[in-house]
Amino acid sequence: MKKIIAISVASLFMVMSAITCGNAAAKDDANYPTNTISLYCGYSAGGGSDLICRILAEKLTAYFGQTVIVENITGAGGWVMWTQMFQNAKPDGYSIYQINTPNFNLGAYDPANPRKYTYKDVDLLCNWVSDYNAIAIRKDEKRYTDWNSLVEYWKNNELISSASAVGILSDDATIVHRLTKYYGTKASMIQTGGAADNQTMLLNGSTDFMVGNVSEMANAHINGEYKIICVFAPERDKNLAEVPTFKELTGENMIGDSCRGFGIPKGADPKVREIILTALRECINDEAMMAKMAEIYTPVNYVENEEYQALMQDRLESALAAYDRSDELKK
Repeated sequence: MKKIIAISVASLFMVMSAITCGNAAAKDDANYPTNTISLYCGYSAGGGSDLICRILAEKLTAYFGQTVIVENITGAGGWVMWTQMFQNAKPDGYSIYQINTPNFNLGAYDPANPRKYTYKDVDLLCNWVSDYNAIAIRKDEKRYTDWNSLVEYWKNNELISSASAVGILSDDATIVHRLTKYYGTKASMIQTGGAADNQTMLLNGSTDFMVGNVSEMANAHINGEYKIICVFAPERDKNLAEVPTFKELTGENMIGDSCRGFGIPKGADPKVREIILTALRECINDEAMMAKMAEIYTPVNYVENEEYQALMQDRLESALAAYDRSDELKK
């Protein structure tokens, strides 16, 4: 009887250890991680991309038992960081990169500075969120007070809009481009380092309206800092119930979003790759994490591996179609 009890206790200990450590056995086999892990964000501190990276870094630190730090490398709509990933990063699992769509998968199609890399050149792990676009105006704006009056003003005046991601092929710039085609208007885009800069420019009067993502803008709207007047989503956001969708305003379905996921340089040890993916999957889909994302108005859209590849291809094709460049699809 004592022997049976001893075996049962040992078995229970093994099961509990596996649950507690997440992927402990695999981590031991691959001897990973043993050092600090860098989670790279290509956008400025304070924006939506940076915020979710910092939330995840804290969760991953507890999961791994090793420090995960967020490093912001800004510029060129994320491409300063992604170029570093392709050229300098070692595939050792200690550098994880946030992948922002459509900026990342449209880089090769930038007419001013086409990148030689595509999403097929990185080991895509998983997508985390799909964050819909929105447009806001200052709360004390007198020239227009809602979407319809903004459009009327826009038809007779050239406006300036700052994008939360540098580059004409960002999700923000793409929405503005689609709007100019739809209404026959013009817009000048001021390039910024991220959403925090974009909000500053709106509030200090440097821009006429702001385009960004719901997660980056909802809190300021709710607190009365500025006013969101349209969202480019399939339906109204539950946190912005008073804000209409573009389809409600026009009858036309215009969807725009920024997808944010993660990738690593190709060539990593398969065991290390699986450890990282398992950590991301468990941390992202943890109930507490899901609740936290809801608190910051960020919609989770978790897909991984082949499904993530398919999402990237879909966003690529949709964006090229918006610019009437579908015939260039070759990557």
